[in-house]
Amino acid sequence: MKTIAVLCLLFCGSAFGADGLVVHFTVKKSIGNATSTYTNGILMGLTEASTQTLPGYEMRFDSRALNDGEVKLVITLKDLSSGKPIYAGSAGTVLKVGASQTLSFHELPDAQARYEVFVDTSYGKLPEPSH
Repeated sequence: MKTIAVLCLLFCGSAFGADGLVVHFTVKKSIGNATSTYTNGILMGLTEASTQTLPGYEMRFDSRALNDGEVKLVITLKDLSSGKPIYAGSAGTVLKVGASQTLSFHELPDAQARYEVFVDTSYGKLPEPSH
């Protein structure tokens, strides 16, 4: 049994390659005194764009690798909780991989809800492309 587990680890370990960017995030939505949060994470390339449809939200992550382990990260958020896509805002930052930051969103002036996103970054191995 141990041999099978070790072979599986070796096989699975060889299926991973270059460093990617892990972004764990928490979306905080505030309407008046009511607040809700949603937490999740993604693995993406250090320089890549990725759109994720999540329960209640659609998020676009744009990442660009810079020098010295830094990335420029831009997040655009749509709120899907009403059944239709509502622009919630966007925010960008430059941070060192391994750092965390809370981003206040640039939003439309008459927006009823206010959003902010806490992001925590780290490196993670990307899967090898299948041939």
